[in-house]
Amino acid sequence: MPVKTGVLILHGLTGVPSEMRPVEKALQKLGYDTETPTLAGHGASNDDMLNSTWQQWIESGQQGFDRLAARVDQIVVCGLSMGGSISCILAGRSDKVAGLIMLSPTLQYDSPELDAKPHLRIFKIKWIRDLLHVVVALFPIIGKKVYWTETPPYGLKDERLQRQITKAIEAARRGEETKFGLFRTYWISMWQMNYITDSFKKSAPAVKCPTVIISSLEDTLVSINNATDTYSMLGTHNKCLTMLTGCDHVLTLDLKRNYVSSLVCEFMEAITGVSSQPVANTDMDLSIEIHNQLNPLSNNDWAQLVPGAPDLGMLVERLQKENVHEHQCHTMVVRHKNVPALMVPLIIDRTAGTARFAFAAENWGTSPQQSVEPLLLQKTWQQVERARDAMIKSFGVKNTDFFVVDASAKRLAHA
Repeated sequence: MPVKTGVLILHGLTGVPSEMRPVEKALQKLGYDTETPTLAGHGASNDDMLNSTWQQWIESGQQGFDRLAARVDQIVVCGLSMGGSISCILAGRSDKVAGLIMLSPTLQYDSPELDAKPHLRIFKIKWIRDLLHVVVALFPIIGKKVYWTETPPYGLKDERLQRQITKAIEAARRGEETKFGLFRTYWISMWQMNYITDSFKKSAPAVKCPTVIISSLEDTLVSINNATDTYSMLGTHNKCLTMLTGCDHVLTLDLKRNYVSSLVCEFMEAITGVSSQPVANTDMDLSIEIHNQLNPLSNNDWAQLVPGAPDLGMLVERLQKENVHEHQCHTMVVRHKNVPALMVPLIIDRTAGTARFAFAAENWGTSPQQSVEPLLLQKTWQQVERARDAMIKSFGVKNTDFFVVDASAKRLAHA
């Protein structure tokens, strides 16, 4: 009898289940049972939101999990933004969890884009945030009075959706209902979210199931460090972080929603074996995947895509002699129009505080494929540098280095 798989899908802070609908529809089309609960206090009035707690938000997710668990044999937990943190918390609670999907993981709102808004730029300063959280803890009434109303782009690049949301906010001010959720964020909600983040940080090392993280390099609410920090905290060695371009924070609704749905379905295929049908219009300009292994593709891809094409067999032998384990390897796969264009293997040694690229220094910025256009190659390496800097910061290493590839290795590589 085949194993029946369900997917629990959780929206983000001040959001509603409908923001997850494109992903839910793609999963249902493949035959997966889904459960998309409304978190406590969400989807109604600001008063309801103000009177809900972080424990109730988690409990809402748990109740949805329990309903789904009664219908299926195994569950994949999926969440957007704060919903991703709750998904991780739930993933550590049950042996029914077969996988974890975190979309736009959010540990703090720290995007450089927020610097253009003075009130949000101030909130990016850690000691100010910490002070305000202390004030709210002592005087909750203050947290229920201080708020800001979101302004464009609302975590979206889709201008059509931006216009719809602006109209919905205006309607909400007139007392009318809106299907887009709440766009007023109170400080007490941010204070409550802090507890979710703390709980996530405690849960993440215990997560051992396969995990995929999807985030945007162009997120206007959170920096990419949120994604790499999440990746570094997770205890599983079966994990992948995909960084996208051409979309913003609300990945499930934005311009690349079909590609996001496609990535989610591909992850489900790896877990269940159920073929993931191609989703229409999934072309990506540029994306970067970070895999927790040395060679996530084929040996042929290694020879064609790694700068300088160091001999893989000799590299593995050398790593074994140095007692480097597979889980220390984090290979970036850069895709253009969904096609792999570059592989950048990075060995992270936290003990030594060093990140080493598994190729020679002179090959930095080059491509084994001579057909790559110079402008695309330059853009590709710029994004690789950005991903590298975020990874180094998240793993707490300070030095970067390269492997010295001797002549014999080069001859073997090109034999």
